[in-house]
Amino acid sequence: MLNNARDDFNYARRFEQLTHLLSEHKTLWQFATFNQADLPWREAYPELCNWLDSQSVTDLLSEDSQTRIGQFLPFVSQIEALTQLDDFTLDCLTPSENNDSAVFTSVPVHFSHGIGGRKWQQINAFFAALGPAQQAESYLEWCAGMGHLGRLVALKTASSVLSLEWQQALCDKGSTLAQKANVQQDFVCDDALRAQSATHLAGKNCAVALHACGDLHTALLRAAGEVKTPHVVISPCCYHLTRDARYLGLSQFCQANLFQYGLEIDKDDLKLAVKQVATAGAREQDLRELELTYRLGFDTWLRETLNADNYIPLSSVKKSQLNQGFEAFCQWAAQQKKQTFDANAEQIAHYLAIGEQRRVLLARLEAVRSCFRRAMELWLVLDRALFMHEQGYQVEVGTFCSGQLTPRNFMLRATRKQKARTQ
Repeated sequence: MLNNARDDFNYARRFEQLTHLLSEHKTLWQFATFNQADLPWREAYPELCNWLDSQSVTDLLSEDSQTRIGQFLPFVSQIEALTQLDDFTLDCLTPSENNDSAVFTSVPVHFSHGIGGRKWQQINAFFAALGPAQQAESYLEWCAGMGHLGRLVALKTASSVLSLEWQQALCDKGSTLAQKANVQQDFVCDDALRAQSATHLAGKNCAVALHACGDLHTALLRAAGEVKTPHVVISPCCYHLTRDARYLGLSQFCQANLFQYGLEIDKDDLKLAVKQVATAGAREQDLRELELTYRLGFDTWLRETLNADNYIPLSSVKKSQLNQGFEAFCQWAAQQKKQTFDANAEQIAHYLAIGEQRRVLLARLEAVRSCFRRAMELWLVLDRALFMHEQGYQVEVGTFCSGQLTPRNFMLRATRKQKARTQ
């Protein structure tokens, strides 16, 4: 059994509990949502399906996933563990509820210009939760963009920061901002996925990455483990943005669990971990539902036209186009697929009605599937924690801000263990 420095907080045990939970109930979350013609649990959970049939889309969308789990418990009591996920991690890693004021102290007024309010708050919360890594003498900011996080780190710690970013234009803008802020921050234009990018970690005491996506943050963990970087602090994001078609597991412990429980996870499954978005306004939510209706109605026409069995995705559409109605949307979508949409008024009404029916079904499917979203994300974060433990790090997992500020609020703090001195 793998033990963390805190004996009362065993990540391996919790990870295996989550693996078992996800494996036992994979029929409730592991399915192609857009390819379902009905709720796939009619036989296994008939009472649950009957209850879902009685719920409107508005009712299902108005409740958060934690509330829905409580509503589902009378029908699927075994998923009660989903209500106890907070017990699987440490408490919030942020030093105090009022950490924002502490971070903002001595930060120039102009410092946050050009940074969205929500992003600026995330950056401040991330810095406040760095813990022992705030004492580092030098930092590498991974996937830096314009280096907003690195600039704050350089200002607050008076340490040097090297910000790695693959777009030269962002490096140039970041360098200008660093000069204006009069901080020790340099930029290097390089691809984080290049094997040689690990060389930028040489001599750095700490590596930080706020919302580095998929393979980008796993590349950092691997590189840091190889060169034995003293501190690594990341907030992972977009786990599905990976070159691997199937999730292989980062840690040896995860790989063994996947084999033991016969759990196979692909990219579509990984998308579940990032399904939740920040609270949307009523207008935005209405447009989303209208777009879904249009997409699903058109998909039915396209499948019949092409004699296809699976959902055929479309590129993004401007929300303003939705105001032109379903027929105009279908004309646009057909052009994207190099087809001619020549349906008459009766057929258009028919496909629109089917789109509305499928949208309702989708809401019911997602209501159940979304209950496993946080479990899937935590499972992925713990895999990364176990990997760093295997590389010789003491690891902490927790949240660095509220879910309202960003749904991607998990943080992993890894500190290289010091070998005991021989007498």
